[in-house]
Amino acid sequence: MNAAVYEMAPDIPAKLRARGDEILGHGLTNSDEQGHLAEDRERALIAEATAAIERHEGARPVGWMSPWLSNSAVTMDLLQEAGYRYVMDWTMDDQPVWLRTRKGRILSIPYPIEVNDTRGVIWYHHTAQEFADMITDQFDEMLAQSARQPLVCPISLHPFVFGRPYRIRRLRRALQHILGHGDRVQEDPMKIGVVLPQTEIGNDPGAIKAYAEAVEEMGFTHILVFDHVLGANPERPGGWKGPYTYRHAFHEPFVLFGFLAAATRRVGLVTGIIILPQRQTALVAKQAAAVDVLSGGRLRLGVGVGWNPVEFEALGEDFHTRGRRVEEQVEVMRALWTKELITFAGQHHRITDAGLNPLPVQRPIPVWMGGESEVVQRRMARVADGWMPHFRPGAASQEIVDRMHGMIREAGRDPKAFGIEGRMTLSQIPPAEWGKELQGWQAMKGVTHLCVNTGGMGLKTPADHVQTLRRFREAVGLK
Repeated sequence: MNAAVYEMAPDIPAKLRARGDEILGHGLTNSDEQGHLAEDRERALIAEATAAIERHEGARPVGWMSPWLSNSAVTMDLLQEAGYRYVMDWTMDDQPVWLRTRKGRILSIPYPIEVNDTRGVIWYHHTAQEFADMITDQFDEMLAQSARQPLVCPISLHPFVFGRPYRIRRLRRALQHILGHGDRVQEDPMKIGVVLPQTEIGNDPGAIKAYAEAVEEMGFTHILVFDHVLGANPERPGGWKGPYTYRHAFHEPFVLFGFLAAATRRVGLVTGIIILPQRQTALVAKQAAAVDVLSGGRLRLGVGVGWNPVEFEALGEDFHTRGRRVEEQVEVMRALWTKELITFAGQHHRITDAGLNPLPVQRPIPVWMGGESEVVQRRMARVADGWMPHFRPGAASQEIVDRMHGMIREAGRDPKAFGIEGRMTLSQIPPAEWGKELQGWQAMKGVTHLCVNTGGMGLKTPADHVQTLRRFREAVGLK
């Protein structure tokens, strides 16, 4: 949306906001053709349009479409450096494509030229019925082709063209045709990743690299990594009970992700979870920013308050105040990720006119949280970008998700912007039931991500874990 619309027609963005639409940056007005601007002027235009959207929407936009699709030689570089994650300026494929920039990468979402009412109706003089037929024919053909690979079916509509009363009925019929195939169409398909088998993968760098490369090659969207700094001795004075001891190996997530960033190109890197209150906030922000830069914007930071007092003691942090501190920690990290310099004086943090360099690609990096209690859930509803719960799919779990969405609305936020990641632990499910379990997850409303965990199955090598993931994909019919 042109940023000038906020001043000239504020009722339009207000109605879009109420409907839950995502707002993309689209310059200030359609008179701004970026391709003709000097680099400094183009950077300033992007910054001004971005700031206007953030001021009115309360969040920075993550998508951009250049007015008239006009690009200079550095447009993609400037957008990526400004924190944009995707653009809609290119028409070269029917799938999203990663574009390289001078400081990372940015995702290109297909934009239609022919199935676009300004060109089809205004330029090429198609009738309303002819253009509606183009929509249904494109959809039917791409739906048939999507049996072999996922495809994006973009349609570009403008209210001043197809919003006319004598055209809109034909558009409605075309869209109803698409909706009639809703069981085969996903507006935003579930992202399915894997849990790295931390305690079983071993210490061979080559094997870890091969595992990550295989996960990416198979088409999984992300790799989730657990976090433990120290393991306790069960025979220590006073005893010890917990799921992990000093005999369980854990690779440090940020160091591991620096390694995996160089070994992979597309797969997301997710912490599940970093025990944030036992770590120094500014240092976590720095480490996360470094991973995000080196991976080209692929980090998703899952955090939690933890359960192990042994680690808090060793790291010099107070175990009993961890819940009170974590909310301020997230606030500090987001400030450091989005501003060159910050001054912050809180209850637990003090930063005077200082900042990170380099800043991350994602500004801010998404922060998800783990935990199950109502206190933790309400905290997530206030400040998190997503949740990593532990439950199996079904009616009872759907009630939990619906209750979380209610808390998000009470906090004045939009549940559609909040992700939820389930976990499918294969050791708990007979192989013959894997497909049914996945379908259960996919049927749940509000669950956006899923992680497949191959740990605890008695597998001996990283290659065994890779083979099990291949068996899983074949068993459940993932392409």
